[in-house]
Amino acid sequence: YIDHNPLDKENYEPIWPEDERLYAPEGVEAYHKHDCLAVLCDDEDYNTALRELLQWVEHLESQGEVEVVEYDNKASGLTAAFHGITGYAIRFKE
Repeated sequence: YIDHNPLDKENYEPIWPEDERLYAPEGVEAYHKHDCLAVLCDDEDYNTALRELLQWVEHLESQGEVEVVEYDNKASGLTAAFHGITGYAIRFKE
């Protein structure tokens, strides 16, 4: 998965300052338990979820050039076993 405001797995503080441009736009039912680029859906509403995800991606692209960056999430022990030691996040190019 791709994070949009990732947390350090050691102290659960943000890796970078929060960038509100990365949040889901109004009308997109974003996954709420994790800051990843994902939307919620049920089996009956799969097409709606895909449209919402596309809307989010188009919203991001309309605000500037984006890139996916790799970062050390500082995970260890069981957290590293579940999440790995490397994360990926979407960021706006500076």
